[in-house]
Amino acid sequence: MRKIITIIIGTVGILALGWLIYYLINQAALPTAPAKPGEELSASQQLTGQLKIISQEPVFDYWIASSTQEVFYATSEGKITKADSAPNTYLSKQIIQNLNFILPSPDGQKIIAAFGDPHQPQFSIFNLASGTWSPLPLEIKSTAWSPEGKRLAAIISQNGQNNLVILDLARYLSGDPNQKTKSLTTLVKNFSLWDLKIEWLKPDEIIFSDKPSGSVMGSAWRLNFTKPASPNFMEVVSPGNGLMIKWLEENLGLKFQNQKSSLINWAGQTINNFSIMVLPEKCVLKSEFLYCFLFTPAGQKISWPDDYLQRSVYTADNLYKLGLDNLTEPKLIFNPVTEEKIIDAAKLKIFGNQIFFINRYDNQLYSLEL
Repeated sequence: MRKIITIIIGTVGILALGWLIYYLINQAALPTAPAKPGEELSASQQLTGQLKIISQEPVFDYWIASSTQEVFYATSEGKITKADSAPNTYLSKQIIQNLNFILPSPDGQKIIAAFGDPHQPQFSIFNLASGTWSPLPLEIKSTAWSPEGKRLAAIISQNGQNNLVILDLARYLSGDPNQKTKSLTTLVKNFSLWDLKIEWLKPDEIIFSDKPSGSVMGSAWRLNFTKPASPNFMEVVSPGNGLMIKWLEENLGLKFQNQKSSLINWAGQTINNFSIMVLPEKCVLKSEFLYCFLFTPAGQKISWPDDYLQRSVYTADNLYKLGLDNLTEPKLIFNPVTEEKIIDAAKLKIFGNQIFFINRYDNQLYSLEL
């Protein structure tokens, strides 16, 4: 009898030990989040969507045509294609030397490409519908689309001075010389600021900001031209190092300055502060929530954002969800480790229930379904 009990106890012990080993192996196999910024993954949060590569080759930049719900991108050579096109199928095969940046129109049906010398770029418009390029005046130094996409704000060199003008595209591109001469309306003569980022987000207001650098004090200004005869300048963000701003919607922006991140309103006032470093281009807004790819900054000798923008530094990101009223408790919703990926996400956009971004490790365009 005692022998039988001993056998039973031994069998139970072996089974228990086997179960324990199985449990530990499976627990060890579960992916874990890297060092904070956020809380750890729970078993139910390991994967909330599917990560897909939707480009056929490395991407320079991309945009979304809202009217057709199509995604387009430009290659590093300047060729333009649709994300779901067959390989080597292009809307434009034009090679663009030294592509600086791309500015999509509000509806995504046109883009402005800046190319050549970054300090004195040339600008040209590509029309997706017609598949044609149209050069803009060589005198333009910087430019931005109007909210309705029919005009441009531009700093242009005229008669030995820089002026801030409004360019009527229909007139300028009409082919009629008389209309072309009437296409420019001067807002501010002898405009002293020129190496700037321009954003025209409201019908009668334009935002100007310095290009970001950790070694330069950058500011932002708002120009109100409700009364064109007497436009009014107002400082939105006071000087600080490494200024970067991404406007999430008309009255909400994400600011990075002096290695600190915050939400601001249209007047530049702080609404809420992040407890960690957040780069504006790694966030998008959906309803009342921010979706941000966050990372843990490594090393003390990194110059933010210069080293990052110059690709001397790469990050390892996870996707988090943050409420606008509580930026100190990000919730981890996607860890790329689950799909054996490392992501340094840039140029985020959201459309429907998908987040789009370029992974700086391979320069491919990705989509992530929420």
